[in-house]
Amino acid sequence: MKKRLKVSIVVPTYNEKENIKFLIDKIQKILKDNLLEIIVVDDNSPDKTWFTVLKIQKKNHKVRLYRRVKERGLTGALNFGLQKSRGNIIGWLDADLSHPPQYLLSMMKYLPAYDIVVASRYVKGGADRREKKMAVIFSWLINKLAQILISNSFKDYTSGFILAKREVFNNFKLHGDYGEYFIDMIAYFLKNNFKIKEIPYICVSRKFGNSKTGDNFFDFIKRGEKYVWLILKNFFLKFSK
Repeated sequence: MKKRLKVSIVVPTYNEKENIKFLIDKIQKILKDNLLEIIVVDDNSPDKTWFTVLKIQKKNHKVRLYRRVKERGLTGALNFGLQKSRGNIIGWLDADLSHPPQYLLSMMKYLPAYDIVVASRYVKGGADRREKKMAVIFSWLINKLAQILISNSFKDYTSGFILAKREVFNNFKLHGDYGEYFIDMIAYFLKNNFKIKEIPYICVSRKFGNSKTGDNFFDFIKRGEKYVWLILKNFFLKFSK
């Protein structure tokens, strides 16, 4: 008998009050009965995103809110959500709607034939249409470097938009500060021969609120150091036993 897919979606938030209700409604409408839960991990947002989710949670049993008062950071929030999740499929996406949730339906089609499905800007049919051109160029350069030094078989090392079987995380914890965690994770999946499928998606600018990826050249350079370090680390790990 085919095992039914039960999906846990983790949504890390910080000042996403204007986006979060639309995102939750959209995820639930798209995944329907396959959706087990939406886990919102909020880092005590000053705009009280957590309060908006709290009100939603009271009416929607599939929404679970965790408000982290002392901890901060995207990677930590994702690890926390992974620990709390109960589905046999786990995924996450950005709360700012730059990851359009309708792509979750296309991603679902490749499970369970694949272990991991990633929405990608750099496969045929995908695109990065964010208005901040510096962010677009920065992402493209980082991904080109990762393709050269880690593996050209994978394209979008900084996607951040994923569905995966629960067991792929059994012996792996996300590492990093911000988006560089995804590079490290994909390198681990490739090294351990998991079956990965990239499907095209079009990345768009956030609907409301302020971007957390940086506002100027120096912000990108500072953050880029961590991305490059993880790429180099995984390049040298390829040659280790």
